[in-house]
Amino acid sequence: GLHALDVDTGEEEWFFESERQLDTATYEGTMATVSDGVVYFPSEEHGALIALDAETGDEIWQAPDFGDPLFSSPTVAGGVVFASSSDSELRALDATTGELQWDTTLGELGSTSSPVVVAGIVYTANSDGHVYAIDAGVGGSSEDSRVLHGTTSHHHAWADQGEN
Repeated sequence: GLHALDVDTGEEEWFFESERQLDTATYEGTMATVSDGVVYFPSEEHGALIALDAETGDEIWQAPDFGDPLFSSPTVAGGVVFASSSDSELRALDATTGELQWDTTLGELGSTSSPVVVAGIVYTANSDGHVYAIDAGVGGSSEDSRVLHGTTSHHHAWADQGEN
């Protein structure tokens, strides 16, 4: 399950019990992403993506089974959730409904790289050693969506490095 804790007291705010496996131990770094009051959480089992209300923990939607696990953290930009899967697919889902907007295949090997959106371009890497830059179909960036909060995995770190 997924626990939400009060940052000041450490007390549990809510607990989400899923019928799906929510085990992120397989690949270090797979984390939930929070954007606009919604928690987006990848499930290993059948590559599901689950959206929860951040305040209550109530389920908003579950994306259809993609077949292969999502071993990366999703990111959100322009009302779209971007997730890459171990079957080399990059998928864009409507952040409100979970409806598939588009998907594309990235090479032949699976992806464990968390996508990030910068200026309307979604960037992700694949296990084949390539970095992909694809028109995200949205304006803006994933600046309000933390892929790995506090790490260089987010584009603000890249932008800061370029200014030196």
